[in-house]
Amino acid sequence: MAKQITRIPTPVPAAKRTRVAAYARISEVKGNTPVSLSAQVSYYNQKIRQNPAWQFAGVYTDAGISGTTTSRPGFQRLLAACKRGEVDIILTKSISRFARNTVDLLSIVRDLRQAGIEVFFERENIRTLSGDGELMLSILASFAQEEAWSTSENVKWGIRKNFEKGMTNQMCVYGYIWTGTEFIINKTQAEAVRYIYKRFLQGARYSQIIDECAAHGWQAYWGGRFTIAAIKMILSQERYTGNTLLGKTFNPYPGHHGMKNTGQAPMFFAEGTNPVIIDQETFERAQIALAERTKQNQKCVHNQTLTVFSGRVWCGPCQRRANRCHQYRPQGQRVIYGWCCPAKAKGKPHKCAGGALREDRIKHITCLLTDKPEFSNELFDSYIERIELVMPGQATFILVDGREFLVRYKRGKTATMPTWDDVKEVTKK
Repeated sequence: MAKQITRIPTPVPAAKRTRVAAYARISEVKGNTPVSLSAQVSYYNQKIRQNPAWQFAGVYTDAGISGTTTSRPGFQRLLAACKRGEVDIILTKSISRFARNTVDLLSIVRDLRQAGIEVFFERENIRTLSGDGELMLSILASFAQEEAWSTSENVKWGIRKNFEKGMTNQMCVYGYIWTGTEFIINKTQAEAVRYIYKRFLQGARYSQIIDECAAHGWQAYWGGRFTIAAIKMILSQERYTGNTLLGKTFNPYPGHHGMKNTGQAPMFFAEGTNPVIIDQETFERAQIALAERTKQNQKCVHNQTLTVFSGRVWCGPCQRRANRCHQYRPQGQRVIYGWCCPAKAKGKPHKCAGGALREDRIKHITCLLTDKPEFSNELFDSYIERIELVMPGQATFILVDGREFLVRYKRGKTATMPTWDDVKEVTKK
């Protein structure tokens, strides 16, 4: 029987389609610019899907973000997709849409080229994988960057001219409503502003003010509870006096966030720019109190609650500012706090012989030394200058008038409080 051989044809693999994505960006969200962005998205959707050799890999967009920065959500999502190997070609309208910073642009393009990903700039007709692509790109990118700098300087010049006329570029101020031509008082917010100044000058803590504002139903500018930063901003806002300090911040170069102006750019003081909410005297008192509060906060160790004892209790042997620490928590009761050497608080190996002293004992000893029946923050502030933890069970209390007392105290959860028998006045030599 004759052999019968049938040839099996080799299957031809289907051509792999190129995965193509697009990037579109607009700098401002006003007028017809959103329509322009929508038109770009539709254009790239249609262009990519109509090409049979291309596979649609998405259109990434950013709105209202400058091209001088790479911190753009849509742009970062595109780069992340490229790192995952999901894109072969990126289409974009022009160099300025992709990036206006020459260094950033060339760095990103080189990274993409190493991954085998091409960027096609339609207006300039540049393909980054071509031989002369990077040369042309660097030349044109420099023009785009220079255009951004020129635009930035023009905008700054316009803002400075408005400042010279007493015109502000900040219309969102808590306590006021901008009508388009002038500021008018928002009665509810103005009431909150006056209350914040009043309570702050009465010595209330920031957390207290925030809780009290929430209890009154007052919300921050964008809704929700106030934050400490918002309270401080209100307390330092000179506009409540009816005047405006213009040029408090400046932008050193395109793409950079505003920085505090400490003399790098001119400032202008405009009087009578808006209705008065806080009188000048109250505002000035608040600035003094704010500076003093900030100075006191600097005494507090980072991430520790500021109390009347902060910066006043020291470790005697190593002369370091003591840390506030948990001593113990009685069952079903609040934590008992105390003060001890920072080396002990952090649990590090140390040779310091300094002790620890509970806050309730500090209060009791303060009343004992001042012959007062009740403790208060004002009492401690008025009489006690400094406390030094000499050793476990002993502490030196230095009074404002210069007198010093060595106090011996018993240790332990159930130990009794010190009495006059445990106090000895230190005679200075």
